[in-house]
Amino acid sequence: MRKYDKKNKRNIGIILGIGIFIIFIFSYFVYKDISISKIEYNILSGSLLYDVDKNMIKLDKDGIIKKKWGNKYYLIYNDKNYLLGNDSVVYTPSNGNILLYGKYYEIMEDATVEIHENETKLESSLVSRFYKIADRKYLLVSSSIYTDNKELDTSNYLIVELDKLGNATLNNHEVNVKTFKETVINTPDYIFDIANEVLIYGENKIDLKKIIGSTNEYESKDILVDENPSDSGDGTGTGVNNNQDNGAVNNTTTFEGNNGDNRNNATVKETIEVSKRTSVIRVIPGMSSVSIDYVVYDPKDEYESVYVELVNQDNNTSTTVYLNKKSTNINISNLVPNTKYKLYFNYTYYEGNNLKNYNYSTVDVTTKSPVISISLNNINDNNIGYNIKLDDKYNIESATIEVIVDNEVIASDNKSGIGIVASFGGNIDISNYDLTDKVVIVKLSNISFDGYNYKTNNYYKFSY
Repeated sequence: MRKYDKKNKRNIGIILGIGIFIIFIFSYFVYKDISISKIEYNILSGSLLYDVDKNMIKLDKDGIIKKKWGNKYYLIYNDKNYLLGNDSVVYTPSNGNILLYGKYYEIMEDATVEIHENETKLESSLVSRFYKIADRKYLLVSSSIYTDNKELDTSNYLIVELDKLGNATLNNHEVNVKTFKETVINTPDYIFDIANEVLIYGENKIDLKKIIGSTNEYESKDILVDENPSDSGDGTGTGVNNNQDNGAVNNTTTFEGNNGDNRNNATVKETIEVSKRTSVIRVIPGMSSVSIDYVVYDPKDEYESVYVELVNQDNNTSTTVYLNKKSTNINISNLVPNTKYKLYFNYTYYEGNNLKNYNYSTVDVTTKSPVISISLNNINDNNIGYNIKLDDKYNIESATIEVIVDNEVIASDNKSGIGIVASFGGNIDISNYDLTDKVVIVKLSNISFDGYNYKTNNYYKFSY
C-alpha cells in the first residue's frame, strides 16, 4: 500500500477543503436561487408591461412574474418566459393600478429618498410620485404628464431613459417618443428637466445625478442647482432652496443680440456709468412688460430723438416708445404674455436739413407666461375641491374652472375679483352627476389678470 508523506497529506487536505468550500458556495447559491424562484406575483389579464428589449406585452389572460438567477425578473405567460430585466413597471388600465418590481428610489418633495424593493403597489396616480430606477432611468407617476407645447400629453405613468448625451426615450402605454433637444416635463406637483437631470418641487431644485450617480455627459447651459449639494441615495436630501423663479426651466427667455440680461443691478449700474456710447445694456421681460436698461451718449446734443420700436412677431403690429435721453431705464407695459417681440432701437439726427434715422441695436425677446398648476384637495359624491397655484403673485380678476366628462362640460366654477394672490381654490358641485367609472377632467380653461385674458390648458385628469 502506497504511503503518503506529510507534504502529500497536507496538499490532499487543502484540495479537499477547497472542494468542500466550492460545494458549499454552489449549494448556497442554488438554495438562494430556489428560494427566490419560489416568490411569484400574479399579474391580471389586461395588464401592460415591457420586456427587456422594450417590447410592449399586453396580457389577454393572467400571468406570473418571478425573480430568477441574477435577480432578473421574468414574465411567465402563454407557456413562455419573457425576460423583463432588473426592474419592471406593470400598468393595469381596468383599475388604474401600477405595480413596480425591483429597486426604486422615490425622491420626496423635501429631497429625501425612500428606497422600495421587490414589489411596490401604487393604487392610484392621483398622488404624484417620482422615482429614480437606475443610472439615467426614471419613472414619473401623475394624473397629468405633459410638456409646455403639448407634444407630450399623457397620464398615469411615464418611463424616461436618457442616453449619455442627454437625449431621452419616453414610454408608456400611450406614447413612445425619442427626444433630441432639451425637454422639460410638467406634472401638477413637480417639473422634471430631463437632460440636466433636475427635479423641481416649487423652489426646491434637486440634482438627481447625486442619487446613485449618473453617467450623463450632457453639459447644462443653465445652472439649475447648487454646484456642491450633499450626496444622497441613502435617504439624505439633495435639494437646494433658492430664490430663482419657478418658471426658469419652463419659460427660458429668448434674448439675442445682448448678453447683459443676466447681469446683476450693480454690474448694470457700473456699465451705465462708464459707457461712452449709445447702447442697450439689459432687457428683462416680464409677463406683459419689458424693462430696458440703456445709455444715450449724446454730449453735443445731436440726437433729435431716441426711441424703441416693438414689433409683435405674432401679428406684426408695432408700438413706438420714446426714450428719455437723461434716463437709463424704462418699463414698457401693455404687452401680450408669452409673445415674441423684436425691439428696434433707433435715434434720429439732422444732416443738413434732412432728418436721418439710425438703428443702433436690435433685440429679440419673449414675454413670460405664468407657470400654473392645478391640483385636487378632495373628491366625493358631492364636490370636487381644487387648488390653483401660480409661480408668482398676480392680480387675478377672474377664472373659470370646468369639470369635463366625455368632452362635455358638466359643471364649472366662475370666480371674479380674486385679487393679488399666488394661489386660490374652491369647490365645484357635482351632486347631480354620477361619475362612477368615468374619466373626469378638472380644467382651468380661462384666467384673467392685469387686464389680460389668458386661455390655458392646465387640467387634472382622474378616473372616479
